[in-house]
Amino acid sequence: MFTRWRQRLTHAVGLRLAVWYAAVFLITSVIVGSLAYRLLVLSLERRDHDVLLVKLQEYAVHYQRGGLEAVAQAVGAERASGSADTVMVRLVGGGEEVRYFSLPSAWRTYDLGGLMVTAPQAGDAWREVKSNVDTTTLEVVSRPLSDGTVVQVGRTTLEREQFLAQVVI
Repeated sequence: MFTRWRQRLTHAVGLRLAVWYAAVFLITSVIVGSLAYRLLVLSLERRDHDVLLVKLQEYAVHYQRGGLEAVAQAVGAERASGSADTVMVRLVGGGEEVRYFSLPSAWRTYDLGGLMVTAPQAGDAWREVKSNVDTTTLEVVSRPLSDGTVVQVGRTTLEREQFLAQVVI
């Protein structure tokens, strides 16, 4: 009788240990997977923001060297090259006057009314504009220049969201 009781106890302890190990493994896997996904999201956001900052600097330099025509030529050359890093470019002068604006036609679903510049700020300012049709966002960075003109460069989150959707599946 003692042997049967001992066998039952051994099986019960083994089963409990197996369940505990499975639970710990499952919880650890979920935590590691979530952390890896979050790091991927942050990495992709950082990469997109770095691209926007580089483009912002390029267009600011073009404007300072050659004015609106230099910016228009740079945007035209970028579009003609078929670059994958297509961006929105907007130059706003004093008094909220939009002096130059280039937006890819596929991005017309964004309400750009919230991008108006109220006062020149020191440094770069980031804004997000939601789409009227889907869940994507247009991320826009603005930089005031010495003559009061504000350069705004933006890029959608569509590619990032499509990539992350494939990772989740």
